[in-house]
Amino acid sequence: MHTNALGYTSELLIEKLYEEGSIDEPVFSLMIDSDDTVDSKITIGGYDSDKYGAEGSTLSWHPLKPSKGGKLNHWRLGVEQLKFGEYVIEDTQIDSVIVDSGTALVLMPQKEFKKLMELIEYKTEIPYSITNEFGLETFPCFKDSTYAQMPNL
Repeated sequence: MHTNALGYTSELLIEKLYEEGSIDEPVFSLMIDSDDTVDSKITIGGYDSDKYGAEGSTLSWHPLKPSKGGKLNHWRLGVEQLKFGEYVIEDTQIDSVIVDSGTALVLMPQKEFKKLMELIEYKTEIPYSITNEFGLETFPCFKDSTYAQMPNL
């Protein structure tokens, strides 16, 4: 059962399919390509290791981290260190991240965001950041501009 922040509970599709024996593993995988001509895919009940990660790499599994209230109400992972390539962002208060394939924004505390933007600007010479219409500082990751300039980390 999944419990959201308001206390409502619901059954998770993956757990239900696994309990019924419809899938072999209670996992799912997404393949979302930045190339619009390549079809994206979701696999429920497993993954194709040939499609995920670089050749010769292995998948890393991470346990979900409960919220401060002890609930598993997001795909939240623990964070031990915040890095950009070989550069470590010191003195961070970030202890978890939420992985959400349907989110257009990745939010983080302003102090850590500024440090990350300074590192990106230093490594890539991409302008620091812009302020969007909601007053949030953002990093423009558009495929035709900054995305192509990002280093392969």
